[in-house]
Amino acid sequence: MNYIDYKVDNRYRNELGSFIGNHQKWDFIVGLSYKDDMRNEKISRRKIRNLYKNLSKYDEDIDGVFVNEYDGSYNKIHHHLVVKTNLKEYDFKYRLIQYWKKVGLSDVESYDSSLGFSHYITKHIGKTEINSWDFLSNL
Repeated sequence: MNYIDYKVDNRYRNELGSFIGNHQKWDFIVGLSYKDDMRNEKISRRKIRNLYKNLSKYDEDIDGVFVNEYDGSYNKIHHHLVVKTNLKEYDFKYRLIQYWKKVGLSDVESYDSSLGFSHYITKHIGKTEINSWDFLSNL
């Protein structure tokens, strides 16, 4: 596993964090993990796509950004998301948690731009081939 930390990459991650934070007035931050050791980026991306399709049944305008990230021991992938939705907080949390509980654990909180979450989720982008990001609508 190559883990890089070049200054240009730090600048890119910082700019990406600003871009994500300013792209949309986000409603929620989401953390998703897996019951089993997930190491395959294609399979994890498919699981995020399926979650997005499921949530889109209830809000066709839902969108967001997801980030793939290895855990600290590089054993498995987990995800960070920022989400914009027309669903009420209770409905969004309920539908996401009910869907994802088959896959693993989820954590949903209201988005607060002053906490810098958009920079937090980009801290490892580009450090491995797994640490990547995309818009949910691109799935």
